[in-house]
Amino acid sequence: KKGLFMITALGFPEALSRELGGTEKLLELGRQDVLAAARGKLQSRLLSERPIVLGGSPGLELELLPREGAAIKVRIYATTNHIYEVSVYTSKSRLMSGNVEKFFASFALLARLSGFDRA
Repeated sequence: KKGLFMITALGFPEALSRELGGTEKLLELGRQDVLAAARGKLQSRLLSERPIVLGGSPGLELELLPREGAAIKVRIYATTNHIYEVSVYTSKSRLMSGNVEKFFASFALLARLSGFDRA
């Protein structure tokens, strides 16, 4: 009832990432993934989009409004071979709550761990 808080990580071989066009292309792929999911099943419309950065990695913040009246905020980050989507789906009034901001602030891109470039 309070909302859905989710982190999605998609990994790619570094060679494929370079072939696709690097972090900017991975960021665009993440954006397309979020928009396709939100527009398809949830019939959402994009309210805002702005560039962001986390730990030196490029990102995007999207806010979407589903037809049901809830709200979605997603932060997408791209590293050399990963796309991270940090998402919150909740009521419009709760989207600006301290808990939502704490959730987004809790996500960090850490140094190389277990064979990942960032985790």
